[in-house]
Amino acid sequence: MSVHIILGEDRYLTETTITTLCQQAGLARDDFGVMQGSLLEQSLQDIIQDANTTSLFAERKVIIARDAYCFTGKRVKQTFDGEHQLAVLERYLQHPNPETVLIFVVPAEKFDERKKVVKALKQLATVHLAQPLNDKQLHSWLEQQLINRQLQFEAIAKQALLTRCDFQLEMLVHELDKYQLYGKQERYTVGDVEMLTPDNLQSDIFQFIDALLLKKFFLAQKQLDKYLQEGEDVFGVIALVANQLKLLLQVKALHDSGLNPQTIASRLGVHPYRVKLALEKSRQHAPQLVMQTLTALTELDVQVKQGQMDKKLGFELFMIRFCQ
Repeated sequence: MSVHIILGEDRYLTETTITTLCQQAGLARDDFGVMQGSLLEQSLQDIIQDANTTSLFAERKVIIARDAYCFTGKRVKQTFDGEHQLAVLERYLQHPNPETVLIFVVPAEKFDERKKVVKALKQLATVHLAQPLNDKQLHSWLEQQLINRQLQFEAIAKQALLTRCDFQLEMLVHELDKYQLYGKQERYTVGDVEMLTPDNLQSDIFQFIDALLLKKFFLAQKQLDKYLQEGEDVFGVIALVANQLKLLLQVKALHDSGLNPQTIASRLGVHPYRVKLALEKSRQHAPQLVMQTLTALTELDVQVKQGQMDKKLGFELFMIRFCQ
């Protein structure tokens, strides 16, 4: 099959699939025969015209058409005049150019099944999924990576690595490369992970939220000082804390309504593992307290943006009052 669709929002799975398809065509990603474009900047009919044109550089060519939102229900802003003529692709699918490998990248959760072109694609093209892995899949993927690389990790160290990499495959691959180069023969421990893999605000923020909701002021202050020393902005911390508190409330409400974690992740557009973590945290903290904290943070955000309060001083005063 010379037409491929990559459906999903995981960057690592998307890029590895593209690399594999290029290799199957006998080309490297940086060869002259590999061309890339965006369907936000080019019309579908222009892409099809390129696909029908004989390559001057190789026997086969690969065309990568990114941002193929025209196969979904999502509305996006385009920079070219006119509209995508989906019927042009439907006709091409009946008689694709055998010398061209045409790859559409659809960075979305699902197709718009009502569209005729989607039905044609599912019948006449090869669909590759690049959706974020769920908890079980992510752990299986990591276990296989460790076997392939002949690396050994303590169970708790694996969890620490996943958390510090924010459950992102691309970041995990980069870090595992580092562990291979480090070359430790024994099992890697949590201490090793803390030394080799830098923490980030996104993965660490629940520690701050726990300290805040449990009214442990000095621990919360220590965490805040750490973020600021690492170059984080107070506005960024406030925004991330507020977003995570919203996530706790949303996850709890959806779970109480009967939805499972995977469905919740799809509905909220977040990684399944982050939903699992939020669900665990939501059981530890009363919804009323979470809502009270979120409301107070929203009021502080307004005061700071209106110039009524210095952002750092205001946040520290908020923490003092809240932890009393």
